[in-house]
Amino acid sequence: MITAEDGTKTFERILLPSDEMQKFVEGALAGLEVPEAKIKLGTGRVQFETLVKHALIKPLGGDRAASNFISVDRRFDPSDLDKFLERLISCVTTELTPDLVDIANAMRKTNCQFMEVITLLLDHSLKNVAFDTREVGIAGFRLDVEEVRRLALGEEHGCFAVSELQRLIPASSRIVKDLLKGGWLQTVQRKNPVKRNMQTVVEREALTKFKEEFVSLGNLATNRGTRTWCLKKQLDSEFIRPVFEAAGMPFYRQAELK
Repeated sequence: MITAEDGTKTFERILLPSDEMQKFVEGALAGLEVPEAKIKLGTGRVQFETLVKHALIKPLGGDRAASNFISVDRRFDPSDLDKFLERLISCVTTELTPDLVDIANAMRKTNCQFMEVITLLLDHSLKNVAFDTREVGIAGFRLDVEEVRRLALGEEHGCFAVSELQRLIPASSRIVKDLLKGGWLQTVQRKNPVKRNMQTVVEREALTKFKEEFVSLGNLATNRGTRTWCLKKQLDSEFIRPVFEAAGMPFYRQAELK
């Protein structure tokens, strides 16, 4: 309603068409303040703000956190909140049974985020959803924990965590760190299917390719049953030079050793 130009003015100098202002005031007066809206939706503060952040519910106006000259509480249209709840209610598929749990418990037992569960509901991905009529709004939904876990966690990414590389190469933590820092081992970001956080991992194909192409002096000496200094002297005499070093450990190209 307020133009960018008027936004720089103090509130008593801003003029708006009377019919637009009348409509806005009527809507604002009929709207629910945040505490009332939370009760209607059956949510706590964090869940409520998450719904606002993802634009699943939108305030009629006002924003306590952003105003240059006046602080106005947000208000929410009850009919908009009803429409959102109707979308959720349409996801109910079964009768209430003792084995189903509320959303908060489902989140805790599966380590999922609130929006992940809401998305599963709105996408109609969950096949076992009930509603406890003794509760209000979101607090009344009951879910199958195992179904939520299966759909939210997804499949194993099949990659190796950085901590596993010491055993798989094998190499010390210092060598692994240098291999990653130098880009000799390519990493990617994947979501941990259990902890739900993004983690740095190495794809299986990348590790296989690295081991087929390079070998450390230490591992080569172990494979040949000799000492590193003795093997290094032999390789130098054959004019076989390391391709690179990681934490002081020479790495050779496998093809040059055959």
